[in-house]
Amino acid sequence: FFRSFHDHFNSASSQHLPVSEQFVVPVPMDVDVVAQANWTKRVIPSPKRYFQVAYTFDDPAVSMDGSLLKTITTTALTALHGQVGASALVDVVKCDAADGTAIIRVEANSAVQVRSALTLLGQFDGKACAFHVTRSSAFLSGLAVPSRELK
Repeated sequence: FFRSFHDHFNSASSQHLPVSEQFVVPVPMDVDVVAQANWTKRVIPSPKRYFQVAYTFDDPAVSMDGSLLKTITTTALTALHGQVGASALVDVVKCDAADGTAIIRVEANSAVQVRSALTLLGQFDGKACAFHVTRSSAFLSGLAVPSRELK
């Protein structure tokens, strides 16, 4: 009874429903039928992107802080992508002047623009500088531990 009801119900009446909305009748364990669940996998992309940035200036007198890094990023975006590129939202999460590293958060749809603008920036206020995006992740915790070094 269970097997025939199960086969009839899942084949006849649920043909018009998407897989995620089909109803599956439980089958007793003693019946020789393997009922596989109809699962759909839904991946929701992260709306943000995090960059770990290493930077250097030829002039040691330049002291980097969060506001200066945001200004430099906005200037680089304007120079490379114009006013449309400058509208990209950039947040400085952390700026460590001693190590010459920073973590910034950008919108996922403007991540390529921000990365290219920082990479191609060669000088700021007449002083030579270099920015290198060392790591990128959809989540801040992804920058905490290098995944390639895990075993």
